[in-house]
Amino acid sequence: MHRYFARFVIEAETPLAVGSDKLHYYQDAPIEKDFNGLPYIPGTALAGAFQDGLGVDFKHFFGNTDNSQPEGSNLIFSDALLYDGKRVIEILDNQVFDKSYFKEFKDLPIRPHARHDHKATALEGGLFDQEVVYKGTRFKFEISLESQTPQDKIWELMLNKVQSFNLFLGSGQYRGYGLCTIQEIKTYYAKDFETYTAIEPSLGNDTGFKIENNIKKSVEWKQLKLDTSQSLFHFGAGSSDDETDAINYKERAIKWVLKKDENRNYYFPDFEEYFVIPGSSIKGLIAHRVAFYYNLGKKETISLEKIAARCKKEGSETVDLEKFREEVDKITGENNPAVKALFGQAKESATQTGNKGRVIIPDIFIPTQNASEVKLMHNTIDRFTGGTLDTALFSEKAFYIDELTINYFVEPTVEEKYFVKALADIKNGTLPIGGMAAKGHGIINGKS
Repeated sequence: MHRYFARFVIEAETPLAVGSDKLHYYQDAPIEKDFNGLPYIPGTALAGAFQDGLGVDFKHFFGNTDNSQPEGSNLIFSDALLYDGKRVIEILDNQVFDKSYFKEFKDLPIRPHARHDHKATALEGGLFDQEVVYKGTRFKFEISLESQTPQDKIWELMLNKVQSFNLFLGSGQYRGYGLCTIQEIKTYYAKDFETYTAIEPSLGNDTGFKIENNIKKSVEWKQLKLDTSQSLFHFGAGSSDDETDAINYKERAIKWVLKKDENRNYYFPDFEEYFVIPGSSIKGLIAHRVAFYYNLGKKETISLEKIAARCKKEGSETVDLEKFREEVDKITGENNPAVKALFGQAKESATQTGNKGRVIIPDIFIPTQNASEVKLMHNTIDRFTGGTLDTALFSEKAFYIDELTINYFVEPTVEEKYFVKALADIKNGTLPIGGMAAKGHGIINGKS
């Protein structure tokens, strides 16, 4: 039996959300945890992502259940365990959260999300949260191929193909979650039983493995660069601090720094704090503007005359407000054909068919030292007296930065032209991004 092994180190280029079916009393969507309570990626998730990315040319390696004689998979995937640059924790460890680095994963970031209607108002019951793994987290796993005949060329082709597709793991791909990049590949070939038994079974010991050089980076984002030197931004955390009532959302992420010890060079994980502009927030406002441009081009309008004609046809002499809302819903939100084509549609029932999106916009992480934060005070004016109302004083924090870059990826589609128009509106300042837009925040000055 010929056995081929490859050990991968992957990094979460965007926050990662491999969902769990476990219930949690204070969050809606917890992530999967291993036997030590650390985040991990199940081998089944890896196998599914690799099978999808490798395509039909390698389909037979993943087994076959379509005929009367099922065949098992020739490719075996281990779970991807948390990696600190030197080790993984492969056994039960009751003191795991006392260890440097691993203790940082006891409490993970929780992202708030909300569903909005066509007026950008949050829908009742549409608030939910998502636990995520830090951007920059690294995992290590192993795949092996077993064959009764040598498969050197096939194995080499497969490793090259793995580096050519975008590896998305977990849920929320079209909210910008789960993009992983390959940082390291080490291979081992066991041509007989003796060389097979010589392999180190621990993921933390790569003795005898050959490191693969010149790993290709597969992700190629399109970019929209914005001059934001005259703009203020507020992306709310939904909470307050000791100074203000509304603070910006911040999140820690991992930056890998090259270190040296007595034996070798290695990358050390360092946590930094960032202002976060969620990609889902940018997608939401673009989707709203996409619907506008589609309806404008198709001359889709809603008028009282149109509603009255429908009501009369259905036997009513008065205009029914509910029917007005139904007509609006047909051409806005996920029901708008352009929005549905670009951003997908959720499956709401067992009989309905959903569809995936074609647009990916990752979060924007801005190091806190690269941006300046300001505190703003507000109050509410009594419209009758012109004075301030009692107890109406409140404060917020906003930040500014000289330049902002929005990365995005769009699969080719005829509706892409509406997406391009929406991006142009962000650039020229007619489509503000972030919160507090009514106060002038998030407006770009038009230069780039």
